[in-house]
Amino acid sequence: MKQLKTIAILGAVLIPSVSFAERTGVVPRVSMGYSEYNFNQSGRTGAITRDAQGNLLATPLDFPSVDFDVNFFMYSVGATFFKGNKYLDLSYQTSSTESDTFDADLFGGYSESLSGDRTDYSITAGMKVKVGSLKSKMGVYVGYKVGKSSATGVLSDATASNFGNTNATMLSFKEDGPFFGVNYGWRLGKGLISANIAYAFLSGKLIEENTKFEGTQQTNLNAKSKAHGVSYGIGWNAKFFGGASYSIAVDTNSYTFKDVSDSFGHASPSTVPNPPSKFKEDFLTLKFSISKVFFLAFRSEEHTSELQ
Repeated sequence: MKQLKTIAILGAVLIPSVSFAERTGVVPRVSMGYSEYNFNQSGRTGAITRDAQGNLLATPLDFPSVDFDVNFFMYSVGATFFKGNKYLDLSYQTSSTESDTFDADLFGGYSESLSGDRTDYSITAGMKVKVGSLKSKMGVYVGYKVGKSSATGVLSDATASNFGNTNATMLSFKEDGPFFGVNYGWRLGKGLISANIAYAFLSGKLIEENTKFEGTQQTNLNAKSKAHGVSYGIGWNAKFFGGASYSIAVDTNSYTFKDVSDSFGHASPSTVPNPPSKFKEDFLTLKFSISKVFFLAFRSEEHTSELQ
């Protein structure tokens, strides 16, 4: 199984810092990034009960653990609406389509290439907290995220010949849940260096259909699980040109989905034996963003904006 995952937790949110005056505005942004992603699914004892031709096995086989490493590009747009020290952020993100190969010692050799992508949405509300030093800035935030991955497999020629068909795996993974976090920034020269940490509580649903096993649903999944985990990162924000600003951020995320329950409910409902006990994902992302502040209400005095 494979998931292509992009980061979903908003780290250091881009908002203007103009003292704490009651100014109103919006900060649109565009971003590009590169992510290294690892997904691991635990093995499934006795999950394979039939051979490649659909014949019942005398002794069930174990479905091996799955471990994928995927590198992909991501693209996102967003906007932060603010008034004084409070803000609301909306974000949309999608990834490039990437592939990886799953090989297993099953039925004389099994090899399948999976290609998929990922889409994420999030909404975040937060506020800036006044701290003692004018050179440091702090913010707290809460939010909700939704993400969906999909992938389709292609069997190798040898595997397709062994199974007598070219049907391969189809995957759909959706997760959603709340998160909360805090970020802190320090002024350094003409820019701001910031650090953030966030904690998420997620519900996940994975549908996996292996249609190559004709007449059976022995490895199909309709799994639900809960996860919680942490993301943290560091970023740099500074002025660009034309009144715009740029940011460079590195984030790392780690989520462990446990207490997996599964019941496949298509045309012939059945309880699938021995679903994976857990699956885990870790990813490291480098992102570059450009943004610009547009004030919707102005005060008479001169202002300068600093992005965090």
